[in-house]
Amino acid sequence: MRFGPTRTRSPGAGLIPFDDTELPKREIDFTRNQTINREAFDGELKQTMTLGTAEAWTVGNNTQVMHVYHIHVNPFFITHINGEALPEGSPLARWQDTLGGDVGFKTRFEKFTGSFVIHCHVLPHEDNGMMQIVEVVEA
Repeated sequence: MRFGPTRTRSPGAGLIPFDDTELPKREIDFTRNQTINREAFDGELKQTMTLGTAEAWTVGNNTQVMHVYHIHVNPFFITHINGEALPEGSPLARWQDTLGGDVGFKTRFEKFTGSFVIHCHVLPHEDNGMMQIVEVVEA
């Protein structure tokens, strides 16, 4: 058997790309004291999205510490890093579910209804409250 370089499919292989349609916007900020939008996790629903819709999100890091954004259920297509639009063909413009830094992305809510979480993927930050419950509801 011969081993050599392998190529893995990206997390979003086969997902339909976005067009240039303007989408509703949503902002999420990692903020001081390991909070999101200045609120520590309290078990309450913070964001609601509608099944069958798409949105453009901006996730900002307003701290001096690295935070890694992670969303359960829905992948996102990266469009901006640190406020700069990615050029066409950039290898960074791809489907992900986890990414660090200030990012902009487009995402769709197509198949799942119910609650799940967004959070910092640095586990002590998540454990200290850097998490939110979000929900996708039917129209």
